[in-house]
Amino acid sequence: MNNYEGPLMKAEVLDNIFLFDKGDIKILLLKNETEPYKGYWFLPRCILLEEETIEEAAKQAAYEFTGLTTIDFSVNTIFSDTARIPTERVLGISAIGLTDSVTISLKQEGTNHEYSWFSVESLPKMVYDHSKIAGKAIEDLKNILNSFTMMRRIFPSDFTLPELQRAYEEIWQETFDRRNFRKKLLTLDVLEETGDSNIGESGRPAKLYRFKENLANKKMF
Repeated sequence: MNNYEGPLMKAEVLDNIFLFDKGDIKILLLKNETEPYKGYWFLPRCILLEEETIEEAAKQAAYEFTGLTTIDFSVNTIFSDTARIPTERVLGISAIGLTDSVTISLKQEGTNHEYSWFSVESLPKMVYDHSKIAGKAIEDLKNILNSFTMMRRIFPSDFTLPELQRAYEEIWQETFDRRNFRKKLLTLDVLEETGDSNIGESGRPAKLYRFKENLANKKMF
């Protein structure tokens, strides 16, 4: 039981970093190597310093644990349960960041921490209330990625329409008719062809697309 009394002195920022990879929306988690919760997983996190904004702290946590330097974050939820960490009173500020597999492979700097990308459909055991925090961030993805500007962060370029459709189906947890999905995207005028193609699931060449630069405030739904 947490017996802390007095003014709140500490807050931590927790990063929920998502990407789309091989048909799955995935979240980045780190492996805990010490007790308690040895072998469990946790979200990148750091204590919020007096001179930092929340967004700056989120970027620092991403860099410290993963070496990633190019992710922008936005706050989605605050967790204020007085016993979220049993040994001390710490406010939890959850932030969401989006990236893509190309950025991960090209922009990442060295790190000594063991981490992995997990499908949002099968999260491992996590420390403290991190599973709750990640779960809320996954729920909030639906509203965030409804904006094409935000969806472009995980699909910066060179994707097929079936790949994009799978991402929407996973986030919204429903199946979309292929023709209607394509028709809606063309009607909204948010995509342009790259001029290239790759081999699709049917074995036939599939056109590659990218999002247009000027998406204004267009949304999928």
